[in-house]
Amino acid sequence: MSPIVSYIQSELSGLFSGDELRDLTMWIAEETSGLSRTELIVGKDTTFFSNNKIDSIIERLKKGEPLAYIVGYCDWRGLRLRLNHSTLIPRPETAQLVDLVTNSHSQQRLRVVDWCTGSGCIALSLKRERPQWDVIGLDISTDAIDMARANASDNDIDVSFEVADMLSDVSRYEADIIVCNPPYIMPSERQTMTASVLDWEPSAALFVPEHSPLLFYRTLAEAHTCRQMFFEINPLLATDMVTMLEDMGWGDIHIFNDYAGKQRFVCATTKL
Repeated sequence: MSPIVSYIQSELSGLFSGDELRDLTMWIAEETSGLSRTELIVGKDTTFFSNNKIDSIIERLKKGEPLAYIVGYCDWRGLRLRLNHSTLIPRPETAQLVDLVTNSHSQQRLRVVDWCTGSGCIALSLKRERPQWDVIGLDISTDAIDMARANASDNDIDVSFEVADMLSDVSRYEADIIVCNPPYIMPSERQTMTASVLDWEPSAALFVPEHSPLLFYRTLAEAHTCRQMFFEINPLLATDMVTMLEDMGWGDIHIFNDYAGKQRFVCATTKL
């Protein structure tokens, strides 16, 4: 086995195992050695000495920092997205939210607003798959919007990103479709979450007030600034979500499960 691979694997074996350990080891080895995976597998590097770059990555991993923050990017739905600690790491289930929107609308020209855009992952993916749509991404975080704009430039996708506070600016942005993956975790759920999320990802993008867990959804539903809404939601609040939307005059309400079988998404159409 390649000396560099053996070294990294031994350092991380107590933290990771199986496929995760193998993939992580090979990625670090490729990034720090300048050798391809094939060259590492055949042991082209016959000698190896630890270096600061390798040891820095390993030390940060040992502290629980997600790899996406260490390297500063992630690959998601074919996009390479820059990330920092002002943006959540895009989840696999959020890709399903994009699928729900694109599968519901195909050739027509639409205006789409993506609230709480973060890294811009949803807005950019929608625009890439439906280039005829006019897509705008909004977030209260200036740092997140800066990152989303960089991602639009890097991926050569024409999406506008603006700083906006949903709680005060919601009426300014009318659309055919609103998409939103807002903070939806209640503080009481902290005990079920991993340290890699709690210690490293932005809490403002994760948590909603315990006393008002549907705050952001309610704000959008009350405003009636679109014809249709697609949300990623907290599965614990799916029933409350449907009741709220019905009370506010929304119809054709559908709950969709994620790949794990959890009630993760909702779609609603206005009756007004």
